Formats: sequence, C-alpha cells, structure tokens
Amino acid sequence: MQRPSHSCSVMGIINLTPDSFSDGGCFDGTRSADLLWQQVREWIQQGVKWIDLGAESTRPQSRPISDHVEWQRLSWALDVLASKDLGQAAISIDSYHHATQLKALSYPQVQMINCIYGATDIDHLKALKKACPGLSYVAMHMHGSCPATMQQQPLGEEEVLAAVCERLKGYHELLIGAGYKPESIYLDCGIGFGKTVKANLKLIEAAPLLADSMPLAYGLSRKSFLGSLLAIDAPCERDSASKILEIFLIRSGVKLIRTHAPGLLLSYLNA
Repeated sequence: MQRPSHSCSVMGIINLTPDSFSDGGCFDGTRSADLLWQQVREWIQQGVKWIDLGAESTRPQSRPISDHVEWQRLSWALDVLASKDLGQAAISIDSYHHATQLKALSYPQVQMINCIYGATDIDHLKALKKACPGLSYVAMHMHGSCPATMQQQPLGEEEVLAAVCERLKGYHELLIGAGYKPESIYLDCGIGFGKTVKANLKLIEAAPLLADSMPLAYGLSRKSFLGSLLAIDAPCERDSASKILEIFLIRSGVKLIRTHAPGLLLSYLNA
C-alpha cells in the first residue's frame, strides 16, 4: 500500500443511542430534530467532512441490539438530514448490521460505512459498492469477538502492532478485491477495542510508522484510557487531551480522525 496523502478529513460523532459512554441520550428521537440539525450545521460550517451516525453503543461490556431497533434509532435522523443541504459534507453510518448498512445507502447523502468488525464478507462488500458506487469504507480492528467481552483478555503492548497490522492489511486486500478505490478505504486501529492502556499508547506512538504503509483512521476522542491516564472521570472533560493526541496523529500522516467536538480540531487545521 502506498503512503496516504497528508491531508486529513475530520469526522464528527453523532450518537443516536441512550447509552453511549460519552453523550448517549443527547439525541433521543424525532423531538431532537432541530437540535440534530443545529449541531450538524455548525460542524459543516466549521469544515467537517463526515457526519458519523451511530445507533448502537459499542463501549466495553455493551450488549448488542437488533438491526430493527438500530434502524428505529437511526432512520429519523437520516430523514431529517435528507432534507438539508450538507454542502461538501456527507454522512457515515457506524453500523455492522448488514441490513442497516444497505437501508442507509438508499439515502444519497450516505457515502461511507464505518464498521467495527472490519471487512470480512466480500459478497456483502460488493453489494454495498453496487448500492453506492462511490462508497467509502472504514474497517476497524477489534480484538475479541464483540464489545461485550473484548476487554476480558485485551492485547498487550508487545503484541498489538503485529496483530493490528496483519488484520488491517487483510481488510485492505479484501476491500480492493471487492472493487473499492484505494482513496476510499480507511483502516482504523481500534483504540480501546480489546487493548490495554499501554497497547493503545503503542498504537498512537506508532502512527508515523504505520501511516507509511496504510491509510489510517483513528478514533480516540474521550475514551477511557485517557481517563485512566489522567484521572479524568467525565468523558466530556477529556477533550483537551484528545485534541493534543489528534493533532499528533494528523502530523503523523493519519487520513481520518473520528472525534467529538470537531470544531476544536478544525480550528487547528484551518489556522
């Protein structure tokens, strides 16, 4: 794989969940329509490239929900944004449910799938590409079988780089084989998904090296390893630490940053 461009896109996180670790419950259905658009419009004006809509919490020890429940939580937001002008921004769907992914792609503004289970089913990947020929795809690394158990035997710092690189390169090959363009593929190291605190730090430290060989995405915003390191209990109070690391990642050649409070990061990029 060739070294990606040093230009970096910023993705703002919208959780349509009652139980996400940081801001679950902020957007609780159609009565939140005005609040949703107010947030998205502000981010677009600041220069956000992607609006990432997620309707299932994948925090450690979270339990899965059905695609039916996920779609109930997600569809109202898609309906709201379908009637709006997103300018140069587009919507990403944070989901691993095949049915949800395909339904979401019926909305023209949805141009990306963001999947915590990576990329494993080539026939489904081809079906997604057929539904949206210009589709972008984020394939994430998760150690373990699911969020509910991923932290029971997490990867340590000695083994994490080899394990993550091997899996992500496999995802990249599969996506290329399914017809995705190299510039539409993003590989997420999965910070916090089945890794120790030291392993997470190792993946961040290694970003300049990893960016030489793969189109990287990182999502570390407000995560619990920052709270452990800095003794900050409230996720929303971890923004400053998140932004410092995100700036380091951008300078390291990372292609996509998934974050809360993206305006703070865009202020740096636009300076």
